[in-house]
Amino acid sequence: MSDLSTDDIMAAEYAIGLLDPEQRALADRRLDRDPVWAGLVAAWRMRLSQMDAQFGAVPAPNVLPRIQRQLFGPPARRAWLPGVPVPAIIGVVLVAKALALWLLLG
Repeated sequence: MSDLSTDDIMAAEYAIGLLDPEQRALADRRLDRDPVWAGLVAAWRMRLSQMDAQFGAVPAPNVLPRIQRQLFGPPARRAWLPGVPVPAIIGVVLVAKALALWLLLG
């Protein structure tokens, strides 16, 4: 079992960036007015920075498209004529057919 206090755990989560936006906003405000809290956060940042030195940057190609696909599904198919409403396309096709029929019949 761990001997870490709730504040210590929250400071670690803050340093790693795991807090949700509401908790992060509270922690940000607390940094300015609570020197003990600021010390805990600084200590966690120092501990975690040592791990940063052990690992180099890892390229992550196509991460954003994979995340978007996982969150929102596959991208929608592109329209045949982007920006042109479907009723306008149908109207043009019907007029073209009517014109062809008129020219054939005469």
